[in-house]
Amino acid sequence: MNVNTIADIKDLLQGCYQDKPAIVASVGGSGTWAMDMAGPGFPEGMPETGVKTAVAFRQVQTPFGPIPVVKILIVDGSPVIRIPVHGWRFPIPNLNHTNATFWLLFHLGIKEVIVDASVGGIKAKPWDVVVPDDVIINNEAKLKILELTSQIDGDSRKRMAEPFCPTLRQCLIAAVKRLPGLQEVFPHAPLADLHEKGTYYTMPLTVFETPAEIKDLKKRGFLVVGQSSGQEALAARLCGMHFAVVNPVVNFAEGLEGASWSAGETMADLYTRIAPTMGLVVIEALRLILRTKTNCRCSEYASATDLTVFTNSTTYRE
Repeated sequence: MNVNTIADIKDLLQGCYQDKPAIVASVGGSGTWAMDMAGPGFPEGMPETGVKTAVAFRQVQTPFGPIPVVKILIVDGSPVIRIPVHGWRFPIPNLNHTNATFWLLFHLGIKEVIVDASVGGIKAKPWDVVVPDDVIINNEAKLKILELTSQIDGDSRKRMAEPFCPTLRQCLIAAVKRLPGLQEVFPHAPLADLHEKGTYYTMPLTVFETPAEIKDLKKRGFLVVGQSSGQEALAARLCGMHFAVVNPVVNFAEGLEGASWSAGETMADLYTRIAPTMGLVVIEALRLILRTKTNCRCSEYASATDLTVFTNSTTYRE
């Protein structure tokens, strides 16, 4: 098995793309994981879009354990970092895997990150797509992700206003809206309704919800439920990155619609059909992001509570 380090990735980026540094990353999730886990990978499983993998690194070492695959994609001449399936190590993903992914992105100098990750619909139906504007992060995730700060010389005291970057969200929304115009050139399974905002509730990793939990979440106004976006939004803010997610809805949340779950097709079939569609969303969004200047307050939120003038001191006045 090949084992790589961050130095290997940096050497290639500096040697081949010095005039165009990599500042954008695509973290794959279950929106595209049918290609990454059971197919030829992303973007290899896509039709000819002009986006290519320049190189793939395996078992990239981090203080939080190895990341299985890290790719350098070429999008319109610019290098983009791609980490499939959140950087999770199966069969049992855990929050250290998120820390590993964002530790690597931070030390590579990445500034903007998008994620494609499927969700359960509380007030949305299968085949809808959501670009959330807020998120609930469970306490287990908060405590574990804060361990990242010790490895990036960071401070955990970050404002979490606008956890999803408005500029990146608009790029994702625009990418979804472009899909109908791409149908003739790139045939794909069409999405249903686009939700341009909404709140995502983050459950602990690998744990699905009970009907009672979903009933409570629906009453409290949540649009969708998932397992990854909360900790990733927090990790991105700790790292000073712009961050946004696009969430295809793949099932009714537990207990809704007569507990019909995926509305007549197996989850595996749905993931297989939706992956190329979400792949197009990712590619179109990356193209937009690469030529769009961020116009947001993410950097302000990440630095407004900087108290290191006090907290970096280990001495107390008498």
